[in-house]
Amino acid sequence: MGLFEHPYRNEGKQAVVHTQEHQEVARKIADESIVLMKNENNLLPLQLDKLKTIAVIGPNANMCQNGSYSGSNGQEVTALAGLTKLLEGKVDILYAQGCDLVTDDRSGFDEALKAAKASDFILYFAGQSSNIIGEGHDQTSLDFMGVQ
Repeated sequence: MGLFEHPYRNEGKQAVVHTQEHQEVARKIADESIVLMKNENNLLPLQLDKLKTIAVIGPNANMCQNGSYSGSNGQEVTALAGLTKLLEGKVDILYAQGCDLVTDDRSGFDEALKAAKASDFILYFAGQSSNIIGEGHDQTSLDFMGVQ
């Protein structure tokens, strides 16, 4: 099998992960795969000149999850950090986690509701935890866990 004769067979492979070329292809694929199901009242694209404050809420807003098959190059950007940088000087951002990904803890709801009520627009980042999904232990339901 050769495992013991060549134990470091994949050494150096990390150098080809997250290259500029790979990132450009991934971005192109992501851009081309976005589907807008409904644009009620022509809500999108956002008209930033008409917004003063955006609430960024949810357990995945300030978290990067690469999944179990992805490497990390340490350059991941959370949605909150990306939006803050993109909208700096244009729109104020109010952030509240609200809840976590898996429990029924509602102690952050008041803060999230306060941010939502004080904002012109709300972006909510829900989802799953990469710690509890993956090969061999995926969920059998598309429902969100916890109180999301």
